[in-house]
Amino acid sequence: MQIANLLRRMSFQEWGGTETVVFNTARELLRDGHGARIFCTSALDRTGDEEVSGIRISRFGYSYPYFPLSKMRRRMLDKKGGNPFSPALIRALETEKADVIHCHTMGHLAVQACRTARRVRIPFVMSLHGGALNVPEGEIREMCRPLEHSLNYGRLLDLVRFENFDPMSRADGIVCVGYDEYRRVAAKFPEKNVIYLPNGVDPERFRTAPDPGFRRRYGIGREKFVVLCVSRIDYQKNQMQLLKMMKWLRGEMPDLHLLLVGPITATDYFARMKAYIAENALEECVTIIPGFQPSSPELVAAYRCADLFVLPSRHEPFGIVVLEAWSAGLPVVAARVGGLEHLVRDGENGLAFDSADLNELIEKCRAARADRELRGRICEGAERDLEENYRWPRIVARLEAFYEELCNEKRR
Repeated sequence: MQIANLLRRMSFQEWGGTETVVFNTARELLRDGHGARIFCTSALDRTGDEEVSGIRISRFGYSYPYFPLSKMRRRMLDKKGGNPFSPALIRALETEKADVIHCHTMGHLAVQACRTARRVRIPFVMSLHGGALNVPEGEIREMCRPLEHSLNYGRLLDLVRFENFDPMSRADGIVCVGYDEYRRVAAKFPEKNVIYLPNGVDPERFRTAPDPGFRRRYGIGREKFVVLCVSRIDYQKNQMQLLKMMKWLRGEMPDLHLLLVGPITATDYFARMKAYIAENALEECVTIIPGFQPSSPELVAAYRCADLFVLPSRHEPFGIVVLEAWSAGLPVVAARVGGLEHLVRDGENGLAFDSADLNELIEKCRAARADRELRGRICEGAERDLEENYRWPRIVARLEAFYEELCNEKRR
């Protein structure tokens, strides 16, 4: 089979969970003898083709249908929440001769890709990576802030082109990476082929020997108990809650050190974080690294240098970084939200807390810090889960079967 994967952007400088899933899925498909090309806009990157690990990545020019739109606001949309048009991308998609179009984004690109699949009579599959039906209102408001005082002429274009429809309603198949969203989508579209297919991981990548120089390079003492969070610096990821935790625990646990790793996708939120660190004199116990490229050994070294992993997200469709932390042998403390509720079972393979409850976060981190037996027990549970459910070959085998089923239905 030839699979055309479509997503909003694919930049190795600004990497996230969606990019991780699409890239690793394409790599496994190639290993299994299939074709897998990635189509995306050139947001945060250059227009043109690139081949990485045998995967062809094609980036196309694009535009946002808003006026006025400054360069700063355009870049904010590139980082998060953008809904672009890309006629060149859609034309290339139509001539690809794919067996399946697999869309990993929403909005204009998804609608036009859906129409393309209908024209060439192949299955149109949508993956929901960002919580299409359960994004909190506050997060939607933050994503829309760059568009304040702008005219959205994209709505007029949608009407003229008869493209004002929900692409999920016309998809041949829907893939949900989070179990919470799977239940919602299956209830909304009971007649459709909807599957729960979690993200995967390559555990061996995160099991290399620890790099003793990592802490030295970033000014973290060897004696420190390192609490790690790998995620975009963003209001959705709720890193401010970890800074508040450090304020309360630094006197009680002077060896505690917070390490935040991830690209900055909300600059105003990052500014608030830096101000909070300065106001509370947390500079000596907090390190922020604005992201590594996905293939960087420094990312693995960050996991391997840590003692505990915490993910305090306000909203999280899945949480692929939890799989990476488990692979590195780290005990995990995660917010009880979205897909994390299904992924992390309190006391079995991790510890769970209410993302808005600072006291519960502090208590769970205290327990993980103090109880070696507890850390060992939840790590053992996590290892069992990884082996049984989350290795990439197992995940992609299920996806291949789903593609085959949809293609067979299309031929009937």
